Amino acid sequence: MALGKGKSPGPDLSVPLCQVVPIPSSKSVGMIDGKVWQGQRERGVEDGPREMRRLGVLDKIKDLGHEINDYGEVDAGEESFGEEQKAKYRQYYEYTERLQSMVEKSVEENNFTVVLGGDHSLVYGAVSGSQPKGLIYVDAHSDINTPLTSCSNNIHGMPVAFLIKELAEYIPDYGQRVPPCLNANQVAYIALRDVDPLERTILEQFNIRTYDMSEVDRLGIDAVVAEILELLGNTDLHLSFDLDSLEPSVAPCVGTPVLGGLTLREGIRICELLRDEIIALDINEFNPRLAKESGDCERTGLAGIRIVQAALGLQRKGPLTSLKLPKP
Repeated sequence: MALGKGKSPGPDLSVPLCQVVPIPSSKSVGMIDGKVWQGQRERGVEDGPREMRRLGVLDKIKDLGHEINDYGEVDAGEESFGEEQKAKYRQYYEYTERLQSMVEKSVEENNFTVVLGGDHSLVYGAVSGSQPKGLIYVDAHSDINTPLTSCSNNIHGMPVAFLIKELAEYIPDYGQRVPPCLNANQVAYIALRDVDPLERTILEQFNIRTYDMSEVDRLGIDAVVAEILELLGNTDLHLSFDLDSLEPSVAPCVGTPVLGGLTLREGIRICELLRDEIIALDINEFNPRLAKESGDCERTGLAGIRIVQAALGLQRKGPLTSLKLPKP
């Protein structure tokens, strides 16, 4: 039926009312899958990136108004790195070099880079590629053992040691191909609660700033982040986020859960406070195969996605829209 003379046609319902504004802070985001499991012994963590994609991480980033450049995966393969020390570390260094190259390319071509893990051994390549002015490491563990201090010999408990210049003399010569890129005073930790004795020795000997969960409880997460930014500065930082930093009830599908962790709200708040200061984020240790109950996998993956969204500008009060409020 034709509209009567003088009648308003009303709002154009062909245009979605929830369209997100491509605001000036919209970014080009490079996405990389760090498909590596060999830094520990539990298979399945290499499937973390694929599962986060299945749960919609790319669409949720696009919904924030960002453009995605997808670089695919840097795959460490199916075979373990083995037990013979030199061969093991040579393979790890080779993987690190490939990931470094991909992250470096993404950082050059985009405003922001996200690396989906994968176990936390990938942070050596991710940070070497982003070349930040500081590293904020959110983790239940400090991952700063050396090959000579580690009791487990799992590389995912060592990558920060490979990144710190002052620790180079404590690393055996296994053909390291990517040089350390950070000074000890360029690293800060949040959420520690499971640190080996010699790791604590390293942290204290080199005066590395740490905020364990007791300090998070005492100070509050806003004050913790403010102190870290005062130490590291406010630009070109790399945020490395291990999902085991969260309380296990929030992120059950991780290989080394530790009770007493961050709430999801605290994890989100960290990202909200840092979103204008970071150039890269890696998020890791999501292992879909470790689900024990229905919903565990989705709960963990969606927690990880929420962290990514928060780092990229998600506003908890809701998005802006590009349309005026319609009138009848």
